[in-house]
Amino acid sequence: MKHTRIILTAMLCLCMTACGNQAAQPSLPADTTAGTDAVSESASETESAAPADTSDAPAEAESASETPAESDAETAAEPETPAAASDEAADPNAFYPVTDAPATSVSVVQFEGSWFNAANPIESIQFRDCELLRGSFTMDKADLTSTEGYIQLEYRQAEDGTQEYFYNLYAEDGRYLFSIATSVDIPFTEFRSTDGRQHYMLQQD
Repeated sequence: MKHTRIILTAMLCLCMTACGNQAAQPSLPADTTAGTDAVSESASETESAAPADTSDAPAEAESASETPAESDAETAAEPETPAAASDEAADPNAFYPVTDAPATSVSVVQFEGSWFNAANPIESIQFRDCELLRGSFTMDKADLTSTEGYIQLEYRQAEDGTQEYFYNLYAEDGRYLFSIATSVDIPFTEFRSTDGRQHYMLQQD
């Protein structure tokens, strides 16, 4: 009987010791595993996101490298605008207004007064307000029509580079009528147009 109690007491102590060890054992492995899984998932997400950013970078670089080439191609495709030709090159016989007093003694002042057509005296030209480079006139024709206009000293570039001066008559709307060479004597009492169709004489008082 005494031995039986001793055995039961020893078994009870062993049971209590085993239970105490199980209660005192920490649950660290379970928590560590969970933490390790979380870290692994985070690392996986980082690795999977990194290739996406890396793949975008080359595409942007290629796009940036193509832009200058396209700009150069567009620039090369645009035709150059040729320089406009000067009036002298387009029409070597064109007249140009004289803006400064010429070195010669030519002057529109010489036309001031009334002139009649030598072939048909009923036709006449009355020059007025004549100055050095310009004047006005009224031309009366045999059909009783009148033309208002102006006379202007102009020049044309000669082949040798010199300037040839002319007295040019224009209608008021700018329409060219005829030219008079400046080679006539000054003062003069008659003039002819360069085409020979007009011949006028000064009306003497």
